[in-house]
Amino acid sequence: MKGTITLALLIWLPLVGLPSVTAQERKADKMQDEGDALSNTNQRRPDEDGDIQEDVVKKKVHHKHVKIGMEAGLSSCYMHRPSAINDAIFGGNFGTFLYIPLTGKLYLQPGLYYMANGGSQTVGTGYVYPPTITTTYNVHSIELPVNLGFRFGHKKTRYMSFIGMGPYIARNLGGTVTFNDGSTLTDNLVIGSNAGQNFKAFDYGLGLNTSIEWRCGLFLRARYQYGLANLAPHVATMNSMSDGFTFGYLFGKKYKPIKKHFKRLTEENDQYNDPRQRRADE
Repeated sequence: MKGTITLALLIWLPLVGLPSVTAQERKADKMQDEGDALSNTNQRRPDEDGDIQEDVVKKKVHHKHVKIGMEAGLSSCYMHRPSAINDAIFGGNFGTFLYIPLTGKLYLQPGLYYMANGGSQTVGTGYVYPPTITTTYNVHSIELPVNLGFRFGHKKTRYMSFIGMGPYIARNLGGTVTFNDGSTLTDNLVIGSNAGQNFKAFDYGLGLNTSIEWRCGLFLRARYQYGLANLAPHVATMNSMSDGFTFGYLFGKKYKPIKKHFKRLTEENDQYNDPRQRRADE
């Protein structure tokens, strides 16, 4: 079951922003795109003397702005070790990110987050007592992810979707490690790779995330991360994994339907392109 809910969200959330589009809606979208082009060009009209004068339409129908987002959520975290039984612990995160439009529907999402993660591992001792030892890591870190992805949807819906992936790097700040072999002992993590230190300072890996955004600025995100760094100095390999979801808010100008503004622009354009209207004006 681990990761099942997150996997379902990763598949489902992008699909929410894909409505069924009828032929009439496609025609309306084409007309709206023509309205976008019209709003950025100079309209030339004859004045009373028959001379041509320029009327510059300065308004744009649709803008793309850099946005700032904030989010917080819960996650299921693992410290994967091949020779152990690996169990998840609950973690959390909160932070902020930028929503940077690049070209078309392509966006860049750099962020800065506080992460509480870790994991639990159980290994056999080979002795009658204790037969096993369970080690639980609770780690606090600062993470910098950079995601590249696509934001899509339909102009007349209430939703937009984003799906992206990219690398991350994290700096482990500290935490605790708990040993349980029948009795429990908890100690502080010692960050570093030298003798006497039990957790490496840096983690890095790849992440995948997808989100659904409401017109009001609220959004829901599902994410998955896989660490590529070996975090344990004194065992063969141990890497981090996590999946979860966050809820947040996007600050900045909201997208909205543009029917009314487009209708006014097209009516003005039709009026000044009509030969009968031009003769009447002359």
